[in-house]
Amino acid sequence: MRRRRPTDRKADTAATTSPPRTESTAQLQRTLDSLYDQAGLLGHGLLALGRANALESVARSIAHQILHLATRGLVRLVDDRTIQSATDPASENLRPDERLLLRLLFTDRVDRIPVRTASFAADYKGGHQVATWAHLVGPVRRSADEELRRAGWARTRPVSARGCLRALGVLCFFPGLSGTLVLAQTTGGASLSPAVAIGLCYGALAGAGVAWFAPSTDWFLTGEGRRVRDAARTYAGRLREILAREDPLPPDQASLSFYEQALPFAMLHGFGPEWEDRLREHFALDTNRHSVLLDDPPAHGLAALAGAIVGTIAPLRPPGADSGGGGGGGG
Repeated sequence: MRRRRPTDRKADTAATTSPPRTESTAQLQRTLDSLYDQAGLLGHGLLALGRANALESVARSIAHQILHLATRGLVRLVDDRTIQSATDPASENLRPDERLLLRLLFTDRVDRIPVRTASFAADYKGGHQVATWAHLVGPVRRSADEELRRAGWARTRPVSARGCLRALGVLCFFPGLSGTLVLAQTTGGASLSPAVAIGLCYGALAGAGVAWFAPSTDWFLTGEGRRVRDAARTYAGRLREILAREDPLPPDQASLSFYEQALPFAMLHGFGPEWEDRLREHFALDTNRHSVLLDDPPAHGLAALAGAIVGTIAPLRPPGADSGGGGGGGG
């Protein structure tokens, strides 16, 4: 066996101690564009869903998708609770789920007429926040679900299939449990057939396992779907590396545009506030550059707007001291 030369060891040491390779803005932007081309924010959210709560995950993905539409100039952020339609969706090259989301956002629920603004101000009733935008979840989720199937990322609609499996688990659990209890009570356990008892208990346990330990949407993804999901996770890791060191990108327009367009992606992967801080720091280096998100910033930040959107779709917290009225579409 060939002996390692001292130079080999030095090379290994240099490789492990050298600083991370800095990628150019163009390289980062190309990869981000490729991921957005393969699936929208809603699609990426569903690909990464796994066993997470579907309602909460879809609500967050809708909030991230709205911010992504803002980076593309399709909506304008008026403040930290309000957005405004900036263009006609029919004239844009949009995914079906994006087009549906825009139509639902800017259509009055009562009169069914187009409106210019959508408000996500919190509305409370009986001490609990009202889900004024809960009607977005079903149609948008089904549309994004179908897009994954059509693109070949999933063998069927993954979230719908997971829901069907959970419903099947419930149907197996309750009859099995009630049947076991009824037979045990009526027969006193003396003449209960072991086969029947085992079958009912097995049905109850299997149903409980499927219903309460939710199946993962990963079960329904194709190999290509897993590849897209993993590529998104890898890219999120690269963005975290950028946050871990001093800003490596030059203060030019291309870098600012990249930071803005990557914000919804960073929010989707759990580090949105940190990325927003970096975005604002980068913009402050040269405020003469054009920004679609920060030229007229919301009062409490972009992450606050995303939180307000999620709160009106799937309320998770009790009302705070600053609760206000409103919600729904406005003219």
